[in-house]
Amino acid sequence: MRLTFGEFEGWWCLDRDELAVVAACFTRTRLPVVERVPEASHHLSLGLAASLYHLRALAFLEECLTTIPAPVR
Repeated sequence: MRLTFGEFEGWWCLDRDELAVVAACFTRTRLPVVERVPEASHHLSLGLAASLYHLRALAFLEECLTTIPAPVR
């Protein structure tokens, strides 16, 4: 799980305690990656930070795909 927020997020409460509560909700997976993208607002895929956001999301996907265990036969 990956949670990404813009530095200037105006929609979500992003203090450390609140993010810890959200991250703790994911009990059947490894702890989520929580990141704040500098100089970005709520719509991360739009604007100047979009390429950074998309590249990091794709890198995370690649990491997940390479860590999937092989099926048992």
